[in-house]
Amino acid sequence: MAIFMRHDFPGNVRELENILEFAFILCPSGFIQLEHLPEQIQPQDIPTQGQPQLNTPMTLEEAKCHTVLAALSRNNGKRMATCRELNISKDTLRRMLARCSELGVK
Repeated sequence: MAIFMRHDFPGNVRELENILEFAFILCPSGFIQLEHLPEQIQPQDIPTQGQPQLNTPMTLEEAKCHTVLAALSRNNGKRMATCRELNISKDTLRRMLARCSELGVK
């Protein structure tokens, strides 16, 4: 909401409508997140939630963790839905989450 309040909307209500429609199309869960907003309205200094900066070096293990955690977030914490999305077993998901915790990836 704060992002919308800071944007000046030169197109007024019509621009706001278009931004919300755009975001809703991109969001699979019906709950609009920061990453669903168009680039021109996203704050430049804040990375999208759950995703590392693109030019931040990381190991393959850390990249896997970010992928698993992003999928878990998209599925609202539902582990079986996350398993189906990633095409992995629930035991694999459990092990990956434990490994992410060990690495300190959040």
